[in-house]
Amino acid sequence: MNDLSNNYKLIVDRLEHIIYDNIAVKLASYSGFNKSLNDDYEETLKSFPLLFFIVESLQVDSVLTVYKIVHNKEERTIRYLLKYAKENLSVLSAKYPKLTADVLTKNENSLNDLAESINRIKTQRDKYYAHSDKEYFLEPGVILPIFRPRGMGS
Repeated sequence: MNDLSNNYKLIVDRLEHIIYDNIAVKLASYSGFNKSLNDDYEETLKSFPLLFFIVESLQVDSVLTVYKIVHNKEERTIRYLLKYAKENLSVLSAKYPKLTADVLTKNENSLNDLAESINRIKTQRDKYYAHSDKEYFLEPGVILPIFRPRGMGS
């Protein structure tokens, strides 16, 4: 019983670290740096000549990391955490009373609502970042408008 709770806490702690201490910081940096480049590209590059490469690296790393925690094929993903919690709810709810079947269902539904965005991230990862499809490798700027998540701007 204690092992189930400890394992749950370990998974939650690791995912929280990845999301809040890694992805969130990188996406905030990406957004700020990208805004600077969009506002005044030439002036920004004069002050920070490597900023374009930093922005690109942040985007690549974010795409790869986000996909790792949302896809369905491995342990240590958000879906795995939800499945683990659901399968062990009777034991976990004793230590975590706010963890209920309703909460898990709402979280699963929220994740399912993101299916289109997750698929877009997967496609971007597969076609450009991980496998470098010919059509995108020689023209990397082409992939951004095609697979940009809604709300990310230009």
